[in-house]
Amino acid sequence: MFENISMAEDGTLNTSLSEKATATTTAVCLCDGESKSSSSFFEGFDYLDGEFLTVLLGVITLLSSVVGYFVQRNIERKEEAAADQHALDNLDRQQALERVRRQLSLYVGPLHRLVKTQNTTIAQYRQATNKTVKFQTWMNLFHNFCLEPYLEDPMCLDAKHYRSFVIHQLKPIYERIRKLVLNHAADLAEYPTQEEYLKKYDNDEKVVMSPYVGSINVNVIFDTYCVWSYEFDDIVECWKEGDFSRMQPTTMVTWGIINYLADFMYDNAKEKEAKYNKHVKVHHNVVQQGLNTIAEVEEGFFSDEQEGTIRNVPKICN
Repeated sequence: MFENISMAEDGTLNTSLSEKATATTTAVCLCDGESKSSSSFFEGFDYLDGEFLTVLLGVITLLSSVVGYFVQRNIERKEEAAADQHALDNLDRQQALERVRRQLSLYVGPLHRLVKTQNTTIAQYRQATNKTVKFQTWMNLFHNFCLEPYLEDPMCLDAKHYRSFVIHQLKPIYERIRKLVLNHAADLAEYPTQEEYLKKYDNDEKVVMSPYVGSINVNVIFDTYCVWSYEFDDIVECWKEGDFSRMQPTTMVTWGIINYLADFMYDNAKEKEAKYNKHVKVHHNVVQQGLNTIAEVEEGFFSDEQEGTIRNVPKICN
């Protein structure tokens, strides 16, 4: 034992050759163990050969295809839904445009021009004959006292002039208005809502209420006009038979509201047409926008204080 230990000159012990050999052997064994462990680790990658990678790539490709398919189908469904909605919007727009054009050509357009022509015809006759009028919501065409001389002397020149005015100027207009209302008002008329209608007349139901049926429904306005026109037809037929006991209907009409409704429906239809067709332009008479109703026109033409006197007034706004 003492042969394997020697004392160094500095007093330290040196290990023997056998101990060094033992240490070396241990180190070699550890290195061998690590080498075997490393070999075992790398042996795990033997599965990543070409065949395995091919299968793995195929699986990934398949999953990608499936995911891509569903993504593409989702996009297509959204595009189809958008296309369907666009088609429906176009169809709705086209149908709305066709309806507006039917309104303007069959009812609203002709009615608007006939009402304006009627307003001008009546105003012109009143001007020419110095007949005054006190404008009210429900009123006769003329004051009764203005027509009394024609009852007393139906063969006088003024009476003949009046009957000629009714038969040849007024009757052709009101007959066409009546025909339009009876044929198309039920399906082509778009009146203001009752709230808009009442607001126009300060929410005073008594003002717009029919004195005959007690209704504030906007339809009674043109219904009453038709009744008035039929009564005038009866009077004209009596004239032909030599009966001059009546000069005008007793049925009262809302001339101002008729003018308002004609304007409302026409302006509303033109606005819609311009909305659906960019080539259509709407022209507004903004210079005379203060003269929008026959009431304002009548009040401008005639003075209630001096009967039979015509004042200087602006032009009628049509």
